[in-house]
Amino acid sequence: MFDEKTKAPKQQSYTRETVIALSSSQKVHNTASLETQLQTALSFHKQGCLEKAEGIYKQILLSEPRHFEALQILARR
Repeated sequence: MFDEKTKAPKQQSYTRETVIALSSSQKVHNTASLETQLQTALSFHKQGCLEKAEGIYKQILLSEPRHFEALQILARR
């Protein structure tokens, strides 16, 4: 996996399909992470820890500015 002349690692090239698949899997991971954050925020909200919940809702919106549930919950506050 090394270039014989430069002794550097060979660069890997990706097909368009591979790049699309990799970016799609990253979106799935981000969505799962946002869902986990939302569930945590909702739990804090139900417990009355509104400042903690608000901070998490705002973190969600930094990653996904149009996240419907986070926007809606913050708008009610």
